Parts: sequence; C-alpha cells; structure tokens
Amino acid sequence: MSGVAAAITFRGPAPLDDLHTLIAAAPHRAPDGTGTWLGDGAALAKLHRIVLPGQLTSSQPYVCRDASRVVIFDGRLDARDELAARTASGGRLGAEDDDAAFVAAAIAACGDRAIALLDGDFALLAWEVRTRTLLAARDALGNRPLHWAMRGSTLLLASDIAQLLAAMRVVPKPDENALADLLSFEPASDARTLYEGVSRVPPGHVLVADERGVRVREFWRPEPRPADNRRSDDDYAQECRALLKRSVAARMRASTPVLLFFSGGIDSSSVLATAVDVARDLGVPPPHPTTMVFDEPESDERQYRAAFFEKHPLCPVEVHPGVMDGADYRAQAGRRRVLPDMPSEFIGRPLFRRANALGARVGLTGAGGDFLFGGSTHQYADLLAGGRLLAAGVRYLRDWKTNESGWTPEGLLTSGVWPLLPQRVRTALRRPARLVMRIPEAPAWVRLPRPPRAAVPDPPPGVSHASWEICWSLRSGWTSVFIESGERGASEDGVEPRHPLWDPAVIAFALGLPERQRRRDRTMKFVLRRAAHLPDAIARRGTKADFGHVIEQAFEALGGRRFFETLAVAEAGWVDPDAAARGYDLTRTHSALTDPRSAGLLPRLWMLAAVELWYRAAYS
Repeated sequence: MSGVAAAITFRGPAPLDDLHTLIAAAPHRAPDGTGTWLGDGAALAKLHRIVLPGQLTSSQPYVCRDASRVVIFDGRLDARDELAARTASGGRLGAEDDDAAFVAAAIAACGDRAIALLDGDFALLAWEVRTRTLLAARDALGNRPLHWAMRGSTLLLASDIAQLLAAMRVVPKPDENALADLLSFEPASDARTLYEGVSRVPPGHVLVADERGVRVREFWRPEPRPADNRRSDDDYAQECRALLKRSVAARMRASTPVLLFFSGGIDSSSVLATAVDVARDLGVPPPHPTTMVFDEPESDERQYRAAFFEKHPLCPVEVHPGVMDGADYRAQAGRRRVLPDMPSEFIGRPLFRRANALGARVGLTGAGGDFLFGGSTHQYADLLAGGRLLAAGVRYLRDWKTNESGWTPEGLLTSGVWPLLPQRVRTALRRPARLVMRIPEAPAWVRLPRPPRAAVPDPPPGVSHASWEICWSLRSGWTSVFIESGERGASEDGVEPRHPLWDPAVIAFALGLPERQRRRDRTMKFVLRRAAHLPDAIARRGTKADFGHVIEQAFEALGGRRFFETLAVAEAGWVDPDAAARGYDLTRTHSALTDPRSAGLLPRLWMLAAVELWYRAAYS
C-alpha cells in the first residue's frame, strides 16, 4: 500500500518539518519514493508504491494546469472513462493520465460532490490553493486508511495513526468511550479511534477543512431495498455473475503479478473462478492462487482446492502457516500504536512473503461473502410477520442443523419475535430482556461503562428484517475492523489487498436479494454458488473451516493464563482480570468445536488481549 501525508495551517506558512515527520514514520508505504508539494499554508506528500500500469512517481502530487488545485490520490480509480464522461472532462484526459488527474477534473466540475462519483479504493487529499481549503475523503468501504488530528492550529493528516503520533508532542489520552465499545465487542463505526483527539475519516465520508474548522459528511452507506420475488434463480445468478466479473476485472488491473489468497471456501473459490474467466476474456494470465496448508482437521481444505484445480488447471502456491510469536506481537503494537494483527492474519504473513518472492504487489481476497451472502436468522421475523408460524419453526430447526447458520437456542425469540417490536419498545425493554434471557451487555470482565443506546431502527418500508439485519451489520464497526486490520498488516509486508466482494455494486445487489437467494434449505450463499459456476464438490459444500485453534495458540504465545492475570488495562480500571482468567480457563477446558460458550469467548478474549498489547505499547 502507498500512503498520504499532509500538514496544513490556514493562516501562516506551511509546516514543512511536520510533513517530514509524517513521511519518516511510514517508510513501508513509500518503497518507491515520496513526492511532495509545498505552498502557502500546506505541505502535502504522496508515499509511492507503484502497482498500476503506467503509474509514475512523477505524476503525484498532481497539480492542475492553472495551479489552483493539488491532488494526492492513494488508491485505484475504476471506471475512469465513465467518470470523465459524467464530469465533461473526457476530451482532456487519456489512458496515460494518472488517476489523480481524473479526480482533479471531477472536483473542478462538481466540487466535493464529485467524491460520490468515484469508483474504486482510495484515500485522497485535494488542496484548493486560492481559498486554502482542504478536501479529504475515503472510499465507500474504507479500503485505504486516512486519519487526522489538530495539533494547536495545525491540521495533520496521514494514512497511519503512528504517523500522527510521531508529529504530536505528547501521546493523547485513551478514548475510553471507544475502548468500552471495543472491549464490549461492538467496535465504533464513527470517527473515534483509540486516542482522544485523533480521528479517522470514516468510510464513505468527506472531510472539508478551512479557517472556519473541520466538517465531515457522509456520501455513501449501504442501503437495502425491497426484494423482487418474481425474478428467477437464473436471473439473479446472471446478474450476480456480471457484477462479479466487473468487480474482479477492475481489481486485476496491476503492473505486477496478481495473487489470489485462496482457501477452497465458497468465497475465495467464487472470486478465483470469476478471475479465471475474466483473465480468459482479457487475454491475460489469471491470478496465482496462494494458499496455506493446515494439518488440523477442522482447518484442512485441501480436498476442496483439489476439486477446484481439477476443473481449473492452475499451479497453486502452498505455504505453511506462520508460527505465533509473542515478542513479534508486542513489536507490532509498538510500531503501529494500534491493535496488532488478528491471529488469522498473523499466521498468514508467509503468504505475503511468498508474494514478495514472486514480485507480486497485489492480492485478491474472498472477504465479504459471509456478511453479504450468508443469510440471516432474522428471516424468522419475516415469516412470523407474514403469519407463517410453521415455516418459521421449520427454518429454525433447519438452521440448527446447518453449519455457521447463526442458530442459537433462543433464536426464535431474539431473531423472530424481538425484531417485530417497535424500536421504542425494544429500546425500553433491552436491559430487562437481557437480564431475563441472561444475555450480557458485554463480556464479564469489562468494567468500562457505556451510555444507554437506542435499539436498531425499524427497517425501511418494504425491506425484509433479514436484509435489514445484514445491512445493519455492514454499518457496524466490524466491517472497518476487518478491512483496516488486514490493510495494516498487508501494507507492512508489501502487498495491496483488494476485495471484489466488498464492491459497492455487489453490496447493493446483495442487500436487495430475497432471503431464499442467500439461504436455500441448508445451502448458504445460494446465489453466489450458482453465479460462480463452482466445481460440484465446492458448490455442494456444507461446512466451513474453523480456526479457533489459531487464537488459542496466540494466547499461549503471549503467556497463557499469566497474561490475563497481569493485565495493565486492569490496573487502569478497565477490566476485571479474575473474570478474564476464568474465561481463558473455560476455553482451555472446553473445545470451541463443541461448546458454544468457548467458541464465543475466544474472539472476545482476543479483543481484550489486543487492547492490552496496544495499551502496554502506547503508555508503558
């Protein structure tokens, strides 16, 4: 991943020293050098990692011909000709122009409204020289990071929080409200970070700053729409396939070999099968499938990969998982000043090293399929609302026997009856209902208070409860946690991750599906399986690999029970170490494969461990 940096004063000279500090704090984002621009009140930089055809380090920072605007564009702009046509700039731009030139022309024509017209993965800065106004934005899903902070009268912006902290005189206090959400396993979806006064530009948002201050507004969010139940299975599958091909083709644009991180699951198999077709259509090599080999039976997917390669004769690259290392985890937190890798990401670093050995700087993933196409138990509410009590019961029993369906014993109440109550009633009854159902507001060890929150709003007219639940999950902070965490690790290891299933058009399609296209009987991701033309063994697959053992290995690498007994965040008053140690004990004595309590505790304990590692690195 490349990156951005900027230091702005709206009155006075440009803070050049601050820019140099921001640049120096992220050398991994600039393996191909740094381009800078200095003007009245602004010092801007593009940290270069070349990944696109025709991309040149001399093209950015991009300065408009009349010198009225400077643009820094970190990312990949798709559908450039369509953008040029919509902004009446097609006659002035060609294939040889940098993405930043197209963005500058769009802003010249439409102002900050142009951001909503951009298609691709990006973080951008645009400085208006005459008015001393800064425009900054992130793409719809937040595939590229962008953070900001005020230090006195100076506005600092950078890809990484570590860059901002390097330019600040003291480390800001922890944001205990954001930490309460994180430790409660409901991460913030807004601008908050782990630090007070350090903000991120949320995905799908635009920041405008001038001498009057900083304003942030939203330009995109996932929105569901009523499903069309009259359409056939084939009709939905054909639309899904067309969207996948467009999304994959856009993300295969690269100046280096392209890898695809392939497991053999439905999601990565769908992306790879689509990429094979796209490569054939374009007359280019398909991505190199790169995969990890696990010996644990619950994680071993070799039979499915073999079935894929029997149909598509590719040459996979296989690597063994990385070894958990507590010292390396602590070093990550120290470098990044945020949470370290998730365990599944940590053991995947050999994939990135192999990418470097192959000269590849781009890796496609299958991320997003579970969120979008896995279906929702809130269909119980839709069936009950339609008076179909027997159908709701049948679906509940079927989910009980379906792997990774989201089934819980109390599901008919929590996913069936509860969503049918008006929002004001659910808000009033939330606390007593949780007490009666013995559903905790947060893990037992959390001591940070959280203010009362309103229940999820009622779905828009005509939208199913199932689609609304999926949409609300996408709007939660989890989408950003997964995307941003993955980007941090990949960028350090020199690879740009691209996620075809997180394409906004694919998301819009998924949120307009009838539930029977997501989950048919005991088949999850029904439309995705049909759209991708998967090998029979994968298309019929009803299981999903489990990696709970990876989290367990991470705990042992950090020190096991002793780690949870001696938490620094306990000394800060945020958690109860005895409750955390008891949770750890349960995961050691009860298999996550057979005990739902243990399976639920593992990721929550990992979030606690990650916060602990960050806190020690930032404040010890």
